[in-house]
Amino acid sequence: MYLDGYTGGNPNEESAADIELVISMAPDLDKVIIYGAPYSNAGIVDALHEMAKPTKGEPFPHQITTSYYFFYDKNVYDALTRLAIQGQALFVASGDFGAYNETSGSGAFPPSDHPLVTSVGGTELQTSGPGGVWISETAAWFSGGGYSHWGSDPQFAIPWWQAGMDYTVCKGSATVRNAPDVSIVAENIEVFSNGSWNSFAGTSAAAPLWAGFMALANEQAAALGRPRIRFANPALWAIGRDRSRTYFHDITTGSNFNSANPSLYSAVAGYDLVARWGTPNGSDLIDALVAYGIHRVQLPYIYDILWWIKTHGGLLPPPPPAPWRAQFAAAVDLTAAASRVSPQMRPDVLELTLRQLSITIEGMKKEIEALRRTWE
Repeated sequence: MYLDGYTGGNPNEESAADIELVISMAPDLDKVIIYGAPYSNAGIVDALHEMAKPTKGEPFPHQITTSYYFFYDKNVYDALTRLAIQGQALFVASGDFGAYNETSGSGAFPPSDHPLVTSVGGTELQTSGPGGVWISETAAWFSGGGYSHWGSDPQFAIPWWQAGMDYTVCKGSATVRNAPDVSIVAENIEVFSNGSWNSFAGTSAAAPLWAGFMALANEQAAALGRPRIRFANPALWAIGRDRSRTYFHDITTGSNFNSANPSLYSAVAGYDLVARWGTPNGSDLIDALVAYGIHRVQLPYIYDILWWIKTHGGLLPPPPPAPWRAQFAAAVDLTAAASRVSPQMRPDVLELTLRQLSITIEGMKKEIEALRRTWE
């Protein structure tokens, strides 16, 4: 879909990789839509609006991926908010410059530090051979990660699904959005571009692979009659926090040190700012995503009860942590923040936004009451 007078550029591996890697991960995709626009803030915003409300006959995209650098402004913030509220999952490259400097912003790769995108880092993968089984992974040295240096802006405050964790070991932030969220292989990749096979590396490879993986999860959800996984971060973080199962390959070796942050960050057990929660453990993670069924904003530690009982030997879900009321308030604050920017949108978008926020709050209330009865 070409916009704003764009007529296409010279062949390049970035575009080829976006197409080929999505298809490689999810070969039964119905369609892959390519958006082209002049590389400017206006072009980026117009492309995001076209994704949110297709006008050229293309289908509504549920999974979106980009590896381009955005320049933040209010129009970009509004566009990202609109995608998230409509349940469109945007997977973005975390950047190839290593650790983010939280003071100067060196190494940061917007929009990878924005709370309303899923930020994807990279790893080096070892298998038993071509097409073989997983052996090990280590964090890619270039994989972007850190916490946002825009912490003075309320939009970049730590989102509720990241709140309540101890970030001491990984050296993350308890007050500002941490990135990335997940990772996947980003080195030793081949793409076919301009008539030949070429080596390719970078988180530009990781983002489309994750978009393809989410398409597989949504395919399974549809087959089982479950809701589509929408904005993915609440589900990914809730599943990542569940340490009783190996839904992710936990990456514990490697670092993304650079000259701006020569001792930050290292991969550690659990969450870190290099390999994040880790890489997908195949069908285990797809099953967990489908069962979680993000069809509304949900609180951390509130699960699909039937899924929890089925996958935990008949045990009931654990009680929520002590500050669960604060987490509920944080979730409501998130929806309130979304509504504050929505009046700048067109009336039809505002109406959709308010309707979604109402559904969100009512859904959370019902879920809390149902779980309170269960715990009693």
